Amino acid sequence: MKQATGTCGATIKRELIETRAWPTREGLRRAIFDYIEGWYNVRRLHSSLNYCSPAEWEANHRNADRQAA
Repeated sequence: MKQATGTCGATIKRELIETRAWPTREGLRRAIFDYIEGWYNVRRLHSSLNYCSPAEWEANHRNADRQAA
């Protein structure tokens, strides 16, 4: 889990934080939240999920669980 957290943090730093200056912590906090909830956790493809987005991966596994039941 620590490795995944580190990878996520490095990605956010590279793709969001280092792209511009952040005059306030609150602005940065909101931007990080929006990035995680609007992009990283929903649509971004993850190598650890076989290059699926988390939403797609969860949907596939839900469907597989339903078919197995």
